[in-house]
Amino acid sequence: MIQRYRVLGRSVAEGDDFQQLLAKAYAQKAQVLCECRKGTDLPLYIAHRNDRYVLARWPGSGARHATACDHYEAPDYLTGMGQVRGSAILDDETSGETALKLGFSMLSGALTISIMILPVILRTSEEALMSVPDSFREGSFGLGAGRLRTVFRVVLPDAIPGILAGVILGVGRTVGETAALLYTAGTSSDTVSGIMDSARTLSVHMYALSQEGLYINQTYATAVVLLVIVVG
Repeated sequence: MIQRYRVLGRSVAEGDDFQQLLAKAYAQKAQVLCECRKGTDLPLYIAHRNDRYVLARWPGSGARHATACDHYEAPDYLTGMGQVRGSAILDDETSGETALKLGFSMLSGALTISIMILPVILRTSEEALMSVPDSFREGSFGLGAGRLRTVFRVVLPDAIPGILAGVILGVGRTVGETAALLYTAGTSSDTVSGIMDSARTLSVHMYALSQEGLYINQTYATAVVLLVIVVG
């Protein structure tokens, strides 16, 4: 099957000047139509990736394309996507974007905090591994140990204190984080029943109490608990 598209009013196939046509349509914000089915033009959108223009189908339109079309997608009831679409995955047919339906939830907050502390842990672990003297590695190789054995028996045991220090620093930052969690985990004080429910951490709880100005003693108590967790 020869894939044909309607670009800027012209019916064209992928060829030498196809990228130039897509670039012009992208600049004019024009819509490209797929002609895989006779009498039915299915809309596509243009994406700019790695200095190339590629065509992608709109969410939910894959089953409408011909089975031999590059943009065909099996129906949801055959792939299992019907079980999660709408409950875990959101498709915006206006913008063509697909996103996870996390909302204000413990999972959303945990993922956000994990991304925030990952550079700290990685950089500290890298410094800890680089601080191991090269003589340790050379001695291990000289005794006949392989690379894997050297890493697990010589390098890692010496670097573990530095790696743990990075983990502790990252955990300390997560315990005191407030701003990122206000917009991801939320501020609900109700008892949660799952990771998709909104909740509040101790730092957010302390912030909420201090903003109200009615529970100053409870605010100080929350601060003490936070301090004990971080220091301990």
